[in-house]
Amino acid sequence: WREVAVARLPPGFEKPPDAASTKEFVLQWLQERERLHPDNWAVHRSLSIEEQPIGCDPHPEIIRCYVSSYYWGSLSQMIPIDHRLDSLRLRLCFAARADQDVVFHIRIQSFPSRTFIYNESFDQDAGNEWRRLQRIISIRNMPTQDSAIQFEWLGKDTRVWAGHYGAKVANISLSFVRNPEILQNRIDMM
Repeated sequence: WREVAVARLPPGFEKPPDAASTKEFVLQWLQERERLHPDNWAVHRSLSIEEQPIGCDPHPEIIRCYVSSYYWGSLSQMIPIDHRLDSLRLRLCFAARADQDVVFHIRIQSFPSRTFIYNESFDQDAGNEWRRLQRIISIRNMPTQDSAIQFEWLGKDTRVWAGHYGAKVANISLSFVRNPEILQNRIDMM
């Protein structure tokens, strides 16, 4: 099992020196699981689903995506908080069309206090390529009485074209993690 655990290490993470630390690593990865459910999205009416993304390069990891229009469109989902863990890992893929600049925001808020624990905006120039985003988000300072968090993605195009030519998002993942120091914030080309 040690070889299986070592094979799953993130890039740049050193191999555990002994069986005890390898076992801890395996237990951590077993504990981390996806919290967002693909059927539980609250989808704003100005978003559309592209079964095959249009206006950008195809990618084998992108089967379908949400795409916005010139109006703000949003996806949101509420999930329960796991107070035993102190960080979240957010991952998603995003793209613009080859002929359209886009803007999008990602917000994570705890409830019922409505405390923002993450809020970031992105301006994406026109282009064909998908990018993968990863963010490690501390929830240590979140109010202890809060029992849920809401993930929200908002996007639109910047040229006010009629139709769904705006920001594209796919493969959204949110999970609680135990040792965030082994992970990195990053945006990678796919």
